[in-house]
Amino acid sequence: MNDIAEKISRFTETFEQQILIISSLSSENEKRLLLHKKILFVSLIDALSRVVFPRAGNRERFIAYIPDLVLDKRKQSEPATFIPITFSHT
Repeated sequence: MNDIAEKISRFTETFEQQILIISSLSSENEKRLLLHKKILFVSLIDALSRVVFPRAGNRERFIAYIPDLVLDKRKQSEPATFIPITFSHT
């Protein structure tokens, strides 16, 4: 495997591992756990959006990245599970 392909593979594996770790978290307090998982997933999305839009501000890059994320998920054969996020465009 060439160096660039290896770096891309390592990059994607890192984020895939983080998704698995966040998904596998458990707690007796389900309500609090759900909040913490949402915070961790939003942080992960923010980190990915920074790769795609490195010069954009935090809010702008996050808002710009979400449609790309949703469209990519809908191309998969299985239905995607989304975390509801409420924010204003104003």
